[in-house]
Amino acid sequence: MNKKIWIALLVLLGVCIAVYFWFATSGTKLSPPGEMVAANGNLEVSVYYHRPSVRGRKIFGTKAENALQPFGNYWRLGANAPTSIEFNRDVNFNGKAIPEGKYRMYAIPGEETFEIILNSEISMSGAPEPDHSKDVLRTNVAVNHPSEITEQLTIESHNTAAGIDLVIRWADVELLIPVNP
Repeated sequence: MNKKIWIALLVLLGVCIAVYFWFATSGTKLSPPGEMVAANGNLEVSVYYHRPSVRGRKIFGTKAENALQPFGNYWRLGANAPTSIEFNRDVNFNGKAIPEGKYRMYAIPGEETFEIILNSEISMSGAPEPDHSKDVLRTNVAVNHPSEITEQLTIESHNTAAGIDLVIRWADVELLIPVNP
């Protein structure tokens, strides 16, 4: 083959490799892993999730609004992988009893409330919906609308006299879930 053809093929190969590595690593930077570990007395709660950003998109709303997470549809409470939550002891999660253990946590967003679900199927990866027959708890949590937008999904905790409040914030939504021994 001609020397110019070899050079063109090598340049093309280099561009292809660069594009591949850009796509392979860019998604993880957009939604980095997050972790919330909280303790209050003999209660410990851990949440592992990935933190997507708003980046100018409509996050919660209707399908007609082209919302990323339409009302009434499954949301894994993060990105890249299912969100997990772990309790070191039996707790009341938003007032409902749940045994000690590790669970997959997901949501069904609504305009006024989000349904938060804990599921015993924790080994799955990616975006598929869980096996709903393995849901162990379903609870409705009121939606608050803070004055400031939260650009990147954030799950944090606040200690209370009774236990721990989980606070989930993203876009114009804030959820508060009490977790008590």
